[in-house]
Order: sequence, then structure tokens, then C-alpha cells
Amino acid sequence: MICCTEIFSKPEEYDTVTGTVKGSYGIREIFINSKFVVSMKENNVLKQTAQKKDLIEGLNKDLSFTQIVLDAPQPRGVTLDIIGSPQEIIEKITMST
Repeated sequence: MICCTEIFSKPEEYDTVTGTVKGSYGIREIFINSKFVVSMKENNVLKQTAQKKDLIEGLNKDLSFTQIVLDAPQPRGVTLDIIGSPQEIIEKITMST
């Protein structure tokens, strides 16, 4: 098992004053069984969004994000967005085995 920090979208809400939908993000610590990692890739969309605006107050704009797909009973598996580069995640997996 490896410990990672997941970044996730919170439920969106409609702002009646501005007429726009406001989205926000949260983070949480999660544990991943590395035996179930199917694939991972850098999440450039999330990185670009983080560089344009604060996803979370105080979050470093230079962070990398990795999208991980885990094997699961669902047809496409489970997809998670993790703070850190794919190389950092690989290092955690290597150290845990």
C-alpha cells in the first residue's frame, strides 16, 4: 500500500448573482494497493488549471498531477487524480515492494 494525496472535485453550485457554476476542489489522504494500478499518466489539464487559478488556497501552482487508473469490478476501473508526478508515484510503489 502506498499513501498518496488525492485531489477531487467537490459538488458544484450555481451562483445566482453571477449566473455561473462555481466548482471547487478538496484534497484527502488515500491509500492505494499498488497491485491494482493499471495505468498512470500526467494530468496536464489539471496542472494547467492549477496554474491559471487557485484550485485550493495555498496549493503550490508548480505541483504535478497524475491520473491513476485502478483495476476494479466496474467496466473502466477507478480513476483518481493524485498530487505528484508519475515518476514520484513510481518511486513510492518501488519503495513499498
